[in-house]
Amino acid sequence: MNQNLPTSSTSVLTVNDQIINADKQIKIREISDPYVALNAFIAKVLILLDVKHENKPTIEYQKVMIDGINRYHGSHSIDELYLAIELNLNGKLKDKIDHYGKFTIDYFSSCLHLFNEEKKAAILRAKTVATPAPRPVELPTEQKRIHDLHRDKSYWDVMVNFVKEQGYIPAFWDWSKVYHYLKETGQLTDYSKERLDKIYEEISGKTKGNASRERMLSDTIGKMNFATASSSDERIKDLCRKRVVEEILTNQYSEYICRANPIQ
Repeated sequence: MNQNLPTSSTSVLTVNDQIINADKQIKIREISDPYVALNAFIAKVLILLDVKHENKPTIEYQKVMIDGINRYHGSHSIDELYLAIELNLNGKLKDKIDHYGKFTIDYFSSCLHLFNEEKKAAILRAKTVATPAPRPVELPTEQKRIHDLHRDKSYWDVMVNFVKEQGYIPAFWDWSKVYHYLKETGQLTDYSKERLDKIYEEISGKTKGNASRERMLSDTIGKMNFATASSSDERIKDLCRKRVVEEILTNQYSEYICRANPIQ
């Protein structure tokens, strides 16, 4: 998996295959920015569990949850975390844990415990298969484009649902994938090369200026390295994609956006 959320395209596979596939994806400890990925993961789980607004975990509680996942479950992929909850919800694990309309640390830990038991069994079953699994076949270009578009659409759909339910645009998301979906579906026609260049110049100037001030104030090598990394070209491009996505969201769903992001 990339550093982000899984798609639901594994629904046609057996539970065993889904677990094996999820185990092969990038681990949380290998993700460059796990905080962003785990924020998006929690947002998608809240929608999966249909958690009502009044029962949603606070920002502080979510930070505690993310810190715990980072510290104790870094050897898992985000695909595995999501699959653990999805399989439990569908009664595919040894027991079924009720979430009672909330997403809590206890519920998540219980689901993951049951999932890990099933994972051990799945890996053992895979090792005892007499014939080796066929080599993965690379998708033809057009099939891959359709697959990627389906995947990226799920990020957009989850973000739109988040905006409608929370009343603000999230601070963290996979802006690259959402931007790609908007581009592929012809929703960026108002953004000429000149307009995009202007956005890049504006954000580049601000970001590099902030990084320069951070370096002047840095008192450790670690802080200085972070300040330098924050002004990298890829970081600036991602902020540009974020700006474009935010503008389109604001234009299309202004009636839902009633407050600023509480953690920005």
